Amino acid sequence: MSKTPPSTVSMILRHPPHAASSRVRGIEMARALVARGTRVRVVHPGQRSWRSRGLWLGVFSRIALFQKRCGANDRRLFNLRQTLGRPSIFDIDDAPGMVNGSPEEEERVAQMMRLASAVTVGGHALHEFALRHNDNVRIIPSAVDAEVFKPRTKMPAAPVTIGWIGNGPGYWQDLVPLAAVLARIRQRHRVRMIIVGAMGHPKIHSAFVAEDDLVIDAVDWTNNDAIVDAMQEFHIGVYPLSDTVYNRFKCGYKAIQYMALGVPVVSSPTGENRHVVTDGETGLYAETEEQWHDCLLRLVEDHTLRERLGRAGRKSVVQRYSLAVASRLLADLLGELAERGR
Repeated sequence: MSKTPPSTVSMILRHPPHAASSRVRGIEMARALVARGTRVRVVHPGQRSWRSRGLWLGVFSRIALFQKRCGANDRRLFNLRQTLGRPSIFDIDDAPGMVNGSPEEEERVAQMMRLASAVTVGGHALHEFALRHNDNVRIIPSAVDAEVFKPRTKMPAAPVTIGWIGNGPGYWQDLVPLAAVLARIRQRHRVRMIIVGAMGHPKIHSAFVAEDDLVIDAVDWTNNDAIVDAMQEFHIGVYPLSDTVYNRFKCGYKAIQYMALGVPVVSSPTGENRHVVTDGETGLYAETEEQWHDCLLRLVEDHTLRERLGRAGRKSVVQRYSLAVASRLLADLLGELAERGR
């Protein structure tokens, strides 16, 4: 049974709402906590007087959660809160060294973890890293609202459509090689590719140019209904991800989105994908070009397999990766910290 949550928690976010981490682990989580009876204040860049509000709440809030913030001022606030006996949480869903693998950034993250009352992370690799610096580490997945991300009532029309969604400039090197795979499949079947989130990247636009293909540069990332609408024609979702140090810390959010919609996923078995997707049960794994070709061809040709994987994926998300589950996990932690702080 969940402990009674605290009356107030402040979330101080590193990025504006259009950033996935701020939206998913901050703003949407805050709404879910409010529905559970917790009073939540959210501060993020772009708000009026957000720096002064963040400073005030960072000092005086009963519990403060810092989402990926690890600057000098953030560390000072954590030190002060530790001195005052006020619980603090450090939350992260990306590689500790961030995109460029900076040792300096990783050390700043480690310092925040050491100062925190608890650390919340999006996946198992981050959990392992955080345990080196803090004994109180919880995996809280980057979750979807399963009442918004839900299977459509009517399957989209032919041709079979393969879809991808995300931030194109950050993934183009993994995404573009799928064009060659599609060319081989198109020798036998008519298939369509939809890219959502190319963000104007020229290599993505030049790779997916078949007559049926559709490349969308952006949607309203702050609007889940718009995101779901952009994915409505997907028969298959793809998540190619090279096995780099940075990618091993990713939290599998694309796969979770596809699975929530009942869309079968083909993913690289990289990082958290190994925990989100169970090969042959809730999705398929592919690493080499040949494996990508074979997995996609199987799904293109086998409607029954697509339905089976889609149903199993949806069930897994509802049980493990829904906002209802994630917010309960965070509410439990907040309750524990509130009790400890009394």
